[in-house]
Amino acid sequence: MTRDQAATLVAAWATAVTDRDAAAHDRIWADGTGIAPDALRDNLFALPLAEFAATPAPEDLHPGGIDVDVTWRLDHESVAARHRLRLATTAGTAAEPKLATLRTPPGEVDLLTPQWYEERLTVERSDHVVVLAGRDQAPTRWHAVLEPALAVAGMRVGRDVGTVTVQAPATEAVLAQLIGAELGPDATWAALCRPVGRGSPAPVRLLLHPVRAGAMTDPERAALMRHEAVHLLTDSPRSSLPLWVEEGYAEAVTWADDDAGGWRQAEPLLAELAAGGQPAWPPTDGEFGGAAAARAYALAWSGCRWLLEVAGWPELRRWYDLQAPVDGTAGIDEIAALQQVYGITDAQRRERWAAWLGERT
Repeated sequence: MTRDQAATLVAAWATAVTDRDAAAHDRIWADGTGIAPDALRDNLFALPLAEFAATPAPEDLHPGGIDVDVTWRLDHESVAARHRLRLATTAGTAAEPKLATLRTPPGEVDLLTPQWYEERLTVERSDHVVVLAGRDQAPTRWHAVLEPALAVAGMRVGRDVGTVTVQAPATEAVLAQLIGAELGPDATWAALCRPVGRGSPAPVRLLLHPVRAGAMTDPERAALMRHEAVHLLTDSPRSSLPLWVEEGYAEAVTWADDDAGGWRQAEPLLAELAAGGQPAWPPTDGEFGGAAAARAYALAWSGCRWLLEVAGWPELRRWYDLQAPVDGTAGIDEIAALQQVYGITDAQRRERWAAWLGERT
C-alpha cells in the first residue's frame, strides 16, 4: 500500500467516525492483532464526540503500516486529546486496501494510545460524569459516588467543574498506555487526576486503577472521590503550586464533614510525634510518592486543618484562590497568601502549627 492510499483510508475513517457511518467504517478495517474492528467501531460511536480527526504522521510508513495522529474531543471538554496510533495496512482486494489494528507490545507505552484503541468499552453518562469503563469496571458505581463528591467538593471550594471524564481501564497494561509509563512497584495510588494524551493542552481526566480502586470499601471510595473531585474542580494537574498545597487542600475537603476520619488517617503521624519525631515542614513534592506518601498526605492535611482551626473555610478558600485564581491567571506564592489572609509569617505558622499538632499526641 502506498502512502497516498493509506492517507485516503485514514481520511475516510475520520469521516466515517464523524458521520457515525457503521457501514463505511467496516469497509475500512480488517482484522489485525489488536482490538477487533467491531469493538473499535462500537467504542468510537459510543463516545460523545464533538470532534474527531485523523491524519498520517509526518514520518515515513513503518514496515507494513502507518503511524496516524488522532485528535478527538468529547462534547463536554474544552480541549481535545491527541494520540498517535500505529496501524497496520493490508492489501485487501486490489481495489479495496484496508487498515488493521496492532496490539501494543508489552512494555511499549510511549505511544500513549487511547483507551478506545486498547479495549472494548462501556460508555455511560450521568449529570456531571462520563465514564469510559473497561470490562467488569461497573461504571454505575463511579457515577453513584462521584456525583455527590463533586457537589460536596464544589460547595467547599466554590467552583463548578461542569462535566468530568472518568477512565476505568480493565487492566494495568491499558492503564500504563493511558499514562505513557509503566506503573512500577512503588505506585500505590488508586486514582490519578491528570492530562491525557500527547502534548499540551490536553484534557484533564480521572484515571482509576483497575485493582486498587475497585477493591476499596464504600467509605474509602467516597473519600477518594471527594479528594479527586477537588483536583478536578481546581484543575490542579495544570497548576504549579507545591504538592502539599494541592494535596492538603484536597484532604481538607475530603475530611471536612468527618473530622474524626481525618484524625484517624493522621494517626501514624501523631504516633511519630509522640515518639519524639520531628517531621520536616512542609513535605516535599517527592515525599508524595512511594513509601512516604501516607505521611506526606497527613502532614499536608494537618497544615490545612490548622488553617481551618485558625479562621474557617472562607479564609482557607481565599488562601488557595490567591495562589490558583479561578480565572486561571497566575497567583501569588504560598507565603504571600499566608501573610495576606492570616497575617502571619511562615516561621510563626510553623511554630503554632507544631504546638497545635503536639497537643493531639
